[in-house]
Amino acid sequence: MSIDQGVVLLDGLPLHPLVIHLTVIAVPLSVLMIFASLLVRRFRKYDYVTLSVSIIATVSAFLASLTGQNLETIIGVSDEHTTPGFLLAPVSTVTTVFFYLLILARKSPRSDLLASAVRGFFISVVALSGAASVALTFIAGHSGAKASWGYLIESILGG
Repeated sequence: MSIDQGVVLLDGLPLHPLVIHLTVIAVPLSVLMIFASLLVRRFRKYDYVTLSVSIIATVSAFLASLTGQNLETIIGVSDEHTTPGFLLAPVSTVTTVFFYLLILARKSPRSDLLASAVRGFFISVVALSGAASVALTFIAGHSGAKASWGYLIESILGG
């Protein structure tokens, strides 16, 4: 691994395109697993596996953002790509943290109205931030692929 003009390189290639592949898989997979946990009681036995995948997704989103910022200084990229890419890491963090809090709340022996309200709040935050994470992943990925490959596809298809 080396750094050339502020860009982190792995064997001469920018690290960003390598990291985003993990992000594009881990974020939707973690959200799918989280939704399975929210909707199917039997799937809750995999909550700590789900949490682990969610942590991997969050770390990869941060790495994608950091390596993307390094690369952006050299090649320049539209806000259409950088904004959702930048937002993905904190939104994914919210999903992961609140999913962990939900796991803890589910283990609580309390069953009163306040405990139910707290669990309901955690579920709402996890569901909304999880859906936002998938949407941001799609938007950033689509705009990044379009910026990277759009000109080539247009030249091949004659558009």
